[in-house]
Amino acid sequence: MSDHTEMSGWLYSVPKGKAKKVAALFNDYALDEDHGARYHKGAWTPAEVRELIDAQVQFTDDQFQCGSGHDLAKALRKLGCVFEFHEDPKYEWMGDLHMWHPELGQFYSICDADGETTIGSSEIEHLERKFPKAGSRWVELRARLGVDYMEKFHALVRPPETVDV
Repeated sequence: MSDHTEMSGWLYSVPKGKAKKVAALFNDYALDEDHGARYHKGAWTPAEVRELIDAQVQFTDDQFQCGSGHDLAKALRKLGCVFEFHEDPKYEWMGDLHMWHPELGQFYSICDADGETTIGSSEIEHLERKFPKAGSRWVELRARLGVDYMEKFHALVRPPETVDV
């Protein structure tokens, strides 16, 4: 029996004609809608996948098999979906953050329970040796943590916030 953890994510777009395959994928993984009035585990339809995107609601699972995020990300990328999701760390498993956008490509990092990217002290020591100048270390550190990628990704998938004056 394998370990399970919680996961959650956002589906930002699904190419035309692929919602049926995404619904089948969500059913295979027994994903649910976050805080939804409906219970979706094993019962997703293409229309409900579109509603998830339109309503900007997260998909989630409280019994996600640890380490299976790589397979889910690969399947969503293959279908051409724009997405981000993370699985929480649990037991000896690190958390995983997966993101993909066709203009930016794939981003992957270990993460904490909030989906925030993390980096270990040994990797920081490696960066210090590889990049002796502090400025270049910061550039590489930002890249490894996905800071610039996430700024670009969220600018592409989230509408600008409006402020009422």
